[in-house]
Amino acid sequence: MKIICIGRNYSDHIEELANTRPSHPVVFLKPDSSIIPKNQNFIIPAFSDEIHHEVELVVKINKVGKHIDESFSNKYYNEIGLGIDFTARDIQNTLKQKGHPWEKSKAFDNSCLVGDFISVDKFKDLSKIDFSLKKNNQLVQSGNSSNMLWKIDELISYVSQYFTLKIGDLIFTGTPAGVSKVISQDILEGYIDSTKMFSLNVVISDTAEYGNYLFTHAAVPLLQDHANSLTLEDLGSGLTDSSNAVDNIRLIEVNDAIRDHD
Repeated sequence: MKIICIGRNYSDHIEELANTRPSHPVVFLKPDSSIIPKNQNFIIPAFSDEIHHEVELVVKINKVGKHIDESFSNKYYNEIGLGIDFTARDIQNTLKQKGHPWEKSKAFDNSCLVGDFISVDKFKDLSKIDFSLKKNNQLVQSGNSSNMLWKIDELISYVSQYFTLKIGDLIFTGTPAGVSKVISQDILEGYIDSTKMFSLNVVISDTAEYGNYLFTHAAVPLLQDHANSLTLEDLGSGLTDSSNAVDNIRLIEVNDAIRDHD
């Protein structure tokens, strides 16, 4: 199963990020490891200070297809759902400035929420689907499929020219304006019309980057206040492992340099 995502498919979102309007759909992929397990929280990763929510209509493919003509696209799905494409915006901006691919900012573990699905038979008009996202009970994003630059059937036809679509594949169809940073204890709720499609709690990672290592958050204030005087023994309870102070230097190094904390 693969997750095919469409970027820049709503004009208002293009404008809010000061991007250029593309002449063709912008396509990128997320691996299946990006999907948040059912009933689990979204954990803000330690490597980013600016994770944004992007709510999107999601199409679930139910038939294998390649080079699908747009007139037949409707035969390749019978459910539409709602999800969130979480984006490390700080990392994405850096990658874009360097002309590098976006994968690190878009495809990291647990960066994809897949909510519930509704049969297409329940919709009066697939080209006029209202959807929205509330953060802490405040409306932050709202969209309608009529505002897509490329509609669902167009997208299926387009991406099938490059990727064989298989049963269970998901197509995230793009996000409208209103993307914003999430913080710990946020509650995100997604709706199609008035039907709640998901509810998700946001929590912070239990580790934070300092120097060349990842520490538990409890250790970071100590490091910041007493960086020049702390010994490894002082940090023993705050480092990410719990054996002894020396072994507690995490095996995860943020870069190749090694700092002597003793």
